[in-house]
Amino acid sequence: MPIGYFLVTGLNGTERNNLLKQCLILMGDTGAKVHLIIFDGTYSHGKTCSNLGASFDINDELSFSFENPYNNELIYILYDACHMIKLVRKTLGDMG
Repeated sequence: MPIGYFLVTGLNGTERNNLLKQCLILMGDTGAKVHLIIFDGTYSHGKTCSNLGASFDINDELSFSFENPYNNELIYILYDACHMIKLVRKTLGDMG
């Protein structure tokens, strides 16, 4: 069951990467264990995940996880399916 949710706007992938790493370290200090992070499909979220070690490039080996900077355990990445459908619908609408 999710225990937290936050919305960050106006940051690039590197800034989001640093913020997420700091959040994971602080959460680890409290004893919380993070196993999964759910994102919508924006470019900056993909870039954040790539900076952390995940790979979404179909030309490379796909990797939908990265190591937690707090304890080196794997954290998995999942795109929010409902939001992804909404993005496809919007794109199709924009294209006419």
